[in-house]
Amino acid sequence: MTSADESSVERLVLGAVAAQATALHRGESVAIAFSGGIDSTVLLHAATRVLGAGRCVALHVHHGLSPHADAWRSHCADVACRLDVVFDCRAVAIARTPQHSVEALARDARYAALEQMCVAHRVRVLWLGHHADDQAETVLLQLLRGAGLPGLAAMPLHRLLPNGLIHVRPLLSVLRASLDAYARQHALRWIDDESNADTRYARNAVRRHVTPTLAVHFPGYRDALARTARHAAAAQRLLEDLAMIDLRACMFASRRAAVVKRSDAPAPAEPTLSRRALVELSHERAVNLLRFWMRKAGLATASAARVDEILRQLREAGDDAALRIEHDKHCLRLYRNRVWWERQDDGAASHDAMPPSAELRWSGQSVWRLPAWRGSIVFVPCGADDEQGVQRSVLECAPLMVRGRRGGERMRLRAGGPLRTLKNLFQEAAVPAWRRDVPLLFVGDTLLWVPGLGVDPNVAGGGRVRIEWRPDILLA
Repeated sequence: MTSADESSVERLVLGAVAAQATALHRGESVAIAFSGGIDSTVLLHAATRVLGAGRCVALHVHHGLSPHADAWRSHCADVACRLDVVFDCRAVAIARTPQHSVEALARDARYAALEQMCVAHRVRVLWLGHHADDQAETVLLQLLRGAGLPGLAAMPLHRLLPNGLIHVRPLLSVLRASLDAYARQHALRWIDDESNADTRYARNAVRRHVTPTLAVHFPGYRDALARTARHAAAAQRLLEDLAMIDLRACMFASRRAAVVKRSDAPAPAEPTLSRRALVELSHERAVNLLRFWMRKAGLATASAARVDEILRQLREAGDDAALRIEHDKHCLRLYRNRVWWERQDDGAASHDAMPPSAELRWSGQSVWRLPAWRGSIVFVPCGADDEQGVQRSVLECAPLMVRGRRGGERMRLRAGGPLRTLKNLFQEAAVPAWRRDVPLLFVGDTLLWVPGLGVDPNVAGGGRVRIEWRPDILLA
């Protein structure tokens, strides 16, 4: 390599890193995901030159998948020491399952460990060593998998995570050959992971057998695929804008304001959609909305066939139908035209037997823990004008008893009103059948309070204690 070539490579790499450094706050530190491979080695070295070693933190993840993993950790610690950079490492265990590839499991574990270390070092920006060849390979793999626009958008230059951490890929426009030239120019030492030669992994097969041929016949393929990724990302942003418009238009216009005011039952996860509004959309817009909604709920990506099946069932169901569709440890629920996602264990678990009764002599306790019901009854001070207030004397006059429904229970929800069955009251309050398995609170033999319905004011008498139900999942 001539001195002119060396100077060109130097400007290219350092320029790419310096361009991302401008987004940092004055004096802010940055974390570098440091595997020890050539990509992250070049990134760490260039970062110290642009920012200074004192503003860099090298983070290494020990997967334990290779017999050389311990040696790699020692190598990375040594490189960081030579560069005078703070070094940290986390070991992760990969629980292999038939349903997931080792690559995917290791990637998820790696990012989780990197996020933990960023939090520990109070760093908000994490730099990753992906480069232009990585981006081209990702687009090719997504094309071969039949991915949609989110997949074709591949790896973004910047990504803001929900926890506030920012992923940045400073070298995304730099070719692997340029990184190799930079590393040799500065006599850097790096790790060669033996798994990179294993063509059983799809990315390695593309890297070894596909892209070399493309480079011969289509020398500009990397730039072309990078443009494809940018176009896909732009189109995906437009689809998300449309999905947000449709989401707002389809949100269920609740008529339960009065019920919600007195109800302390766990509410469906927001947003809740109107089935009628959803199925009135064109097929393409409904699919786009469902996918967007699932991403916002943090659910795993569903196949096109799965999304079509969900939409088919929603279209064929009547407004009064009750529907339950499982996906990624959640259930899509339909009840009285309302559609929402809930975790499978949120009111969906079946009990082999009714939880046992429990008794409390109340003397001002704030929490009554009920493990068999997987939650707690909470006694909250309230104002005298709270319609759900209970007199302390009522709570103290007899033992409080909790038991499950046995059938035929009745209560009043307004002063002087008629006694109504819980079944009818639940139906009027639009509480789905699977959410009616709740602990009933009695004062002696008199029913006082039911989660999701509220207190019987004829028994409560009005007061300054409000009763609430807190499922375990909501407790701090």
